[in-house]
Amino acid sequence: MTDNKPVTPCWIELSSPNVDESQSFYSAVFGWEFDGVGPMGIGTRAVVNGSSVAGISQQPAEAPEGQPGFWSLYFHVADFDGFLQNIADNKGQALMAIPNFDGDASVALVADSAQTGFGVLSYGDDRGFALTDAVGAPAWFELHTTDTGVADFYTTVFGWETQADEEDYTTFSAGGSPVAGMVDISDLSIPAHWKIYVRVNDVDETLKRAQEHGGAVLSQPVDTHMGRVAQIIDCHNAAIAIVSATR
Repeated sequence: MTDNKPVTPCWIELSSPNVDESQSFYSAVFGWEFDGVGPMGIGTRAVVNGSSVAGISQQPAEAPEGQPGFWSLYFHVADFDGFLQNIADNKGQALMAIPNFDGDASVALVADSAQTGFGVLSYGDDRGFALTDAVGAPAWFELHTTDTGVADFYTTVFGWETQADEEDYTTFSAGGSPVAGMVDISDLSIPAHWKIYVRVNDVDETLKRAQEHGGAVLSQPVDTHMGRVAQIIDCHNAAIAIVSATR
């Protein structure tokens, strides 16, 4: 039996080849502090004013030498087994699943019907985000895909609604509240992915700090309906987007 509650973003996790160096970078660039472990019982937990916003974990020992870091987006589901079955029934795939790894908490890595990966977390406590859409916290999430028909997967499996604007930007909503967007990247030679935005006070100043601490600018700042946005890569080439605190 599946749960009909809409699925929502609940966590972002960086897989890093050097956790200490990544902590130093994000402390300098986003002002993050680090305290305790993340919701999967591994790595370290980033906090803003004492509230959980993200995690950083060590890449597996078997990872290829020189592999860059990467960010993953996780979604909270109430019915773990039912959700994984729903994914399989709608042409998605469970790549890895660990049920009940910590009490009733379960985790999985999965792919949608267009083979774009994301994470799934099921838990009954407060191990997810404690702060969103504030400076230093996750602010928005976008599916960048070469197959916009995958929206049907998210409406069916996640329980989301969709709305496209005149510029073909699709907004996903859960229970009437926007939760994510979708962008067609068919004209770009990059793989499909979930893009994560973090709110910052000043985009241009954040770009400077990123470069001063071993990162680089991946995309130059532009003004959008969300505010001023840009994208950086960190000291281990993991990409993450930033958006201004004011529109």
